[in-house]
Amino acid sequence: TGTTPLDMASTKLQVLWRTFQQHGLPGLYDGYGYNLALCTNPAISNTLFDQIKGIILQRQGPSATLSSFHAFVLGAFTKSVAILVTYPLTFLKTLLQAGRETTSSRDSLESEPSDKRRRFKTLAVLYSGLGAQLLKGVLQAALLYMAKERIEVGASGVVRLLVKLLRVRSTRASIAGST
Repeated sequence: TGTTPLDMASTKLQVLWRTFQQHGLPGLYDGYGYNLALCTNPAISNTLFDQIKGIILQRQGPSATLSSFHAFVLGAFTKSVAILVTYPLTFLKTLLQAGRETTSSRDSLESEPSDKRRRFKTLAVLYSGLGAQLLKGVLQAALLYMAKERIEVGASGVVRLLVKLLRVRSTRASIAGST
């Protein structure tokens, strides 16, 4: 209906006000530090993609480009690495924003007799839900990098054509000016 955006805004304001009343101003920024740290995810993915792409293209020659398939696979690989590195922060941010204590998992593991077992279970907890995140993020990034590479090839072709046209026009103008 036409009032849905207003209803949604009203609900969000109510949640905001309730959070402010219960936790004060700092409560409005729960998870903000995690969000800042999670900016490293695309940085890792983009840097790895560009570095590996550079190595591949250097071996193929100066006019080489990545095929759509190679861009897709490379994008999937680099996003997988980025997700694996940053997923514990994503998980902890979700717990914090859901209102659950991030120490509850750690406290329940302290009864474990073995340090190795405790560390393994802590890692297992921090990476729970990883499969869904990988599926979503990897497919999305792979398609993005594949499209980016095709657009980059097309855009560089257009730029080369424009430069060629400008040179021809400049040459004609200089010839016409000298006669």
